[in-house]
Amino acid sequence: AMLAAMSGSAFHSSASVVGTAGDDTLSKFVRPDFDAKDFVRGSVRQNTVSDDLSHLRQGIAVLEKQLHEQVVSHHGRLIEQVSQAKDLEELVDKVSSGVGRLQGSLGSIKSSIREPFETVRSKTVQLSRIQTAAEVLRAVIRIRELASRMSGHLVAVESKSDSVGMKDLAHAASCLSEIRACISRCDLAGVEEVDKRRKWLDESEQMIRSKTKKTLLDAVLRKQLGEIGSSLQVFYSLETLQEAVEDVLAELIRLAKSATAAALDTSSLPLEGEEHKNWNAKQRGPTSASGAQAWKTELWSRMETLMETLSGKCGQVWHLHKVMGKKRANATLVLFAEAFDPSYSGEHDHSFFQLFWSRMFQAVCEQLQASGEKNSFVKGMLSTDFPKLLALFLGHWQTSVRHTEAGSSGAIGQQERSAIITALQPLLHQHVAKAQTRVTECVNALFAAKPAGGPAGPQASDVSALLKSVNNIVHSSRHDPVLSREVAAGVVAGLSLLLKRCDDATTGDADARTLTGTLTTGQARSFALHSALLQLEGTLESLEEQLTSSGSTEAAKMYEEVRRQAETRCTSTIKPFVDGMQSAMLDSILNMHLQPLQSVSSRSMDDADDAADDSTKCSPYMQEVLRVLSLGHSKYLSKLPSSRYLDKLSQDLATSVLSALVRNALLAFPLLEGSKMQLIQDLTVFEERIGQHVNLQLLGQHYHTLRALRPLMFVDDEPLESLPGRLTQARGADSLSKHDFLHHMMQRAPAPLPPLFSEPPGPSRKRAIMGYLEELDREGERKAAERVTRLLKEAKVEPNSRAQHFKEILEEFAKELEMS
Repeated sequence: AMLAAMSGSAFHSSASVVGTAGDDTLSKFVRPDFDAKDFVRGSVRQNTVSDDLSHLRQGIAVLEKQLHEQVVSHHGRLIEQVSQAKDLEELVDKVSSGVGRLQGSLGSIKSSIREPFETVRSKTVQLSRIQTAAEVLRAVIRIRELASRMSGHLVAVESKSDSVGMKDLAHAASCLSEIRACISRCDLAGVEEVDKRRKWLDESEQMIRSKTKKTLLDAVLRKQLGEIGSSLQVFYSLETLQEAVEDVLAELIRLAKSATAAALDTSSLPLEGEEHKNWNAKQRGPTSASGAQAWKTELWSRMETLMETLSGKCGQVWHLHKVMGKKRANATLVLFAEAFDPSYSGEHDHSFFQLFWSRMFQAVCEQLQASGEKNSFVKGMLSTDFPKLLALFLGHWQTSVRHTEAGSSGAIGQQERSAIITALQPLLHQHVAKAQTRVTECVNALFAAKPAGGPAGPQASDVSALLKSVNNIVHSSRHDPVLSREVAAGVVAGLSLLLKRCDDATTGDADARTLTGTLTTGQARSFALHSALLQLEGTLESLEEQLTSSGSTEAAKMYEEVRRQAETRCTSTIKPFVDGMQSAMLDSILNMHLQPLQSVSSRSMDDADDAADDSTKCSPYMQEVLRVLSLGHSKYLSKLPSSRYLDKLSQDLATSVLSALVRNALLAFPLLEGSKMQLIQDLTVFEERIGQHVNLQLLGQHYHTLRALRPLMFVDDEPLESLPGRLTQARGADSLSKHDFLHHMMQRAPAPLPPLFSEPPGPSRKRAIMGYLEELDREGERKAAERVTRLLKEAKVEPNSRAQHFKEILEEFAKELEMS
């Protein structure tokens, strides 16, 4: 601390001296980067050596003077620091002498303990060697004794059967285990007494393992719990318990696979002719239906026997599982189940048995698939009759749950059922693919090219074949929800193709709306598709009910979706034709404006009253309407089966035609008495004819509107003042829409009030009315009010006249309609 204070004071003093000097020459000497040689070379180069030397002398004189002043001003502190430095030197001397004395003491102690330390160290080494030698000797003696004892047990084993000699095998295994432990605890390499026995020990261990493995497998197969426990004890002693148990499980699974392969081996099955008994024939199977059925019967009988074999294997493993969960090792008291699986959690832990269950069924299903790949007949049987195979496996599971000890203990549950279904997935996929292929082939047959002149569209036999295939496929899978769902996916894919082909077949038919009296090719195809889709809808609806009742709701929903799509196609296949009928009838109704309406008696019609067909009493436009109606129903729609789709389209057709007929009848002009009678005659005949095909009461308001026209037409024009009131009170007048009623009042208005259309009957009047009706449909009732209001404003009538009174009433009606 004193030295630091002194050096700090000196540094501060020198810095203050230089700082007060104020000379640049001296300032250079305190810079960190000052170099004396560079300074000299610079002075010589500039010829300023004498000047620089003079400056330096002056600076040194100033510096000496300032140093003297610093010493004088700090004289007391400097004296104090010098005295402290002397004290420090004395303290350092004392410490140095103490350290020397300490080093001397340590040397004396080291020399005094060296000899005892060396003695202890040598004795410790001797003791360690003696102890090691003793351990080796004890191990060798113990190994000799155990080897002798084990030899005796092995000799006893050789003279007894495997099952009787298990006790001796267990003792021999225990001796061998202890010998191995002795060898592992000590380094006995090079010990002759041990080395000469190593080969014998290895051979003995192999012999013990092979005999015990054989005994364990035989005990498991015979369900001998005592022998199983003794065998497990041997393997536990040899520390190979897990490996031995795995080998037993693998052997049981191999036996199950062998039984599966034998069950599906067709080499021993008979064929019809001796000349066909070759490898290829065995691959293909019988060519006759009876032979194929005989093969299937025999193979399924073998499969039932296989299920019994699998049940036996499960029972054998269950007994092994019971022994492992109850018996403990003799020396350590460890459960064999814990030695096999450290995560074993007690008597309710059935993971060992469940592991075997899943492995065995996975191996069996793989063998089923392999047998199918080797033999085409077996593959076809397994894929086609997969529901029967699944029912066989699930029947085995259900029997195991109800009637076996493993099932009553809870070792077999839904998880094991899922394991069976998972193992059968490849065969399930084959079955679904085959089902989809069957449906697809039937769909393609519906749309197969027909010979020239042959019937167009799907034939009844092809439709029946499709529905039969769908029924068979769905019925065979309806008892299992998972199978039903998977099969439904394949069937739905095939039926989706049918719906797509229906769309392709009906889209863009140029002749779909043609009415020629005979079915065109496109119409025949559409009608045939309509009938096929109707049958498909009925089949799917029945299947939905069956699947729902059996618990396969997911599959039922999938078929429901297809059925709804089929319903849409049912309508779309015949709607173009019905639309064509509707267009033709609507166009014919507009033809009533081509010529004035007049009674049949005033037209040149010979023997009209005597004609058998009452359509001859109708106007030309109505005769054409009735012709289209009769042709459409008798020549076309009558060929279709009755259905709600056809009824709905017929009702829509009748509704549209009735609305158009009423609307155009109310726009007829001039409406003289003869015209009224003829119009009523037309409406009566039409009502009778359309009623033969449609229940008119179901048409509701539209039919009531037609019925309201007769009383409305019979209202007399005079007296004119009360005509609006009498028209309003006419029976059924409230059934008319407001704009139709306004049209009729406008047509009954007296001169000089203008009619709605001033054009005389003819093409121009038809075009005007058609354009107006299109605007009315597009813009609503307000369009009628606007037209009437505009015509009334343009009309010039005498004040207080009858026409003026009627005009005011019409304006009131138009205003009310416009406001509504």
